[in-house]
Amino acid sequence: MRRGELKSGILPSDIVRSGGWTVFFAVMLLFAAGLLFCGCSMTKAERESSGNSAISVFDASVESADAAVEGSSGARTDQAENPETRTSQRGDASPVCGVCIASDKSAYQVRLYQIMQKQAEKKGIRLVWKYANWDASLQNEQIRELIDDNVDVLIICPVNSKSMLDPLKEARSREIPVINLNMKVDAYSAVYVDTYVGASSQEEGSLAAKLACEVLPDGGKVAILEGTPGTDPQIYRTQGFVDELRDRTDIHIEATRNADWNRQTAEQETKTLIEKIPDLGLIYCQDNNMAAGAIAAIQEAGKEQEIQVIGIGEADDETMELLHQGYLKGFIVQDPEFEAKSAVNCAVHLAAGGNVRPWIQNPVSIVTEENASEYQRPMEYM
Repeated sequence: MRRGELKSGILPSDIVRSGGWTVFFAVMLLFAAGLLFCGCSMTKAERESSGNSAISVFDASVESADAAVEGSSGARTDQAENPETRTSQRGDASPVCGVCIASDKSAYQVRLYQIMQKQAEKKGIRLVWKYANWDASLQNEQIRELIDDNVDVLIICPVNSKSMLDPLKEARSREIPVINLNMKVDAYSAVYVDTYVGASSQEEGSLAAKLACEVLPDGGKVAILEGTPGTDPQIYRTQGFVDELRDRTDIHIEATRNADWNRQTAEQETKTLIEKIPDLGLIYCQDNNMAAGAIAAIQEAGKEQEIQVIGIGEADDETMELLHQGYLKGFIVQDPEFEAKSAVNCAVHLAAGGNVRPWIQNPVSIVTEENASEYQRPMEYM
């Protein structure tokens, strides 16, 4: 064979392919050997250190993200968050409950606020507060804002019992549970409420009439100081009172005045009543805050022995002192602590997907100087 000639049957392309595979396998062997060498040269401590470093970087990035959220919105206060950060989508967050109450000036509702805040901290739920200032239209807007913020639960204390239907329908369509607190919505709206936490205003009015009969055994003239018109207590605390007195023809309701649950307004209205009804025997006040205002006007007029006062509300220190001093002849007790704590407890339970009774009823009873020592606060629901 001459130099440069190929052996018979072997083509140049076969030589190229054979040589390429040889090079490939050689490179792979060298690469594997390099990996083996590197792996053997890294100690266990170094490998663990490397793994821990990766975890630390991840944790730091999460903390930075949280810090960025905090920084963009300020410290996490009682404001509704973006719906994407709700409990259902972020496991480390507290459930959010939107609370829309009629006023932050009403003494009883101020007490509800104070107790609910403490209970919420205890139960691990965040409350977002809205105050309607006795404006039904504003309250509807505020409830829609809370719905749009995608809160987990709503607690409402309505300005007007008949004004809530549309926003409550919207809450139901978004599957947001609703707790009706303290002042009841009407029967049409109640269909869209998960539970009512509060007393029976009708029962309170009836008990107030029974107390009035005890205070005026020989009959007499009565005036009523009502709360804000359109609220469930204003309507039914009057209706229950009037209905219960139908058989007492010797007790005459001479006047009904509106005092908006306000002490100063009640004091002014009482002065007017004293001028117009000289022989007035009893003033029935639809809450104890107004009763305190009425008592102040009666004391100023020097008519403590002639005009008696009864009320409805909490057995707080001021009320009990007026009772023991004889200025308040008695009252129908309605405990805000029961309502506030029970409402928050229900909110936590509903946010977790649970169910509650349709009416968490606040028990009411007559408290007088004679039985005051026997009164005990009712235990909260759940």
